[in-house]
Amino acid sequence: MTKQIKFANRVSFEVWNIRETNSNLEFSLRDVDKNALEALLKDAQNTQIIKLIEKSNETQDETLIKAYAGYTGLSSMKTDYGVVTDINYEIQDKATDSGFAEEKHDVTFVRMLKRTRLELEVKAIKESQNIQDGAIEEIAGLLSDITDGQELQDGAIEDIAEVISEMAVEGEGGK
Repeated sequence: MTKQIKFANRVSFEVWNIRETNSNLEFSLRDVDKNALEALLKDAQNTQIIKLIEKSNETQDETLIKAYAGYTGLSSMKTDYGVVTDINYEIQDKATDSGFAEEKHDVTFVRMLKRTRLELEVKAIKESQNIQDGAIEEIAGLLSDITDGQELQDGAIEDIAEVISEMAVEGEGGK
């Protein structure tokens, strides 16, 4: 059995350590592609619900241990290289610092933040303001087009009036 952390997009990683404190979710993963992990964690859709599961190595069956919701802000991500994650005290190895066989991994430590209600409300207001700003720009563009059209129309009316006036003058002169 392995413990894994599974994201909303169904991507999962074997988790080495995980803990939740107030508005933080912290976990450690071993030997992961940091760039792929960072891209995954920066997409709030992937992290809205994060599941801690236990997966059977034989049957691949998954058992939900716990689910974490609302951790949509990647706060920090740091990788330590060559971390000793296990020591086998039954096998001596003079080449290691401990004198025993060591298992080493690159460990990536991640901290996710849960947004506060105020932060979520400010985000919603900003999104609403962006929509309003876009609508105002669109209306301003339409008004500009209408004004340009009115100026063309006014110019055409003046041209027609001038032609009619000239025709009237010619008509009077021809009598």
